[in-house]
Amino acid sequence: MKKRITRISIYQTAITFTTLGLIIGILIGIPMALLAYSQAHRAGEALAVLLGAPIGAALFSFVHTVIVTFFYNLAAAWTGGAEISLEDHPLD
Repeated sequence: MKKRITRISIYQTAITFTTLGLIIGILIGIPMALLAYSQAHRAGEALAVLLGAPIGAALFSFVHTVIVTFFYNLAAAWTGGAEISLEDHPLD
């Protein structure tokens, strides 16, 4: 069965992707902070990386998702939206 995505909720999608960006920022920030500390032995720099990476990734994810979903909604209004195929699947 084919369906079309004609509109995406901007705020809800941005919150979801911001959460993913925060998680990815933490996963990237920890090794970066350890590397910064091992190279310079400065706890302040390591802490800045540890806090900055997740916050930066989350902010970037939020802004990027808001922009992309806004333009997707505009394009979907003109083109009818992206088409996906769905299949009923019995629960195992």
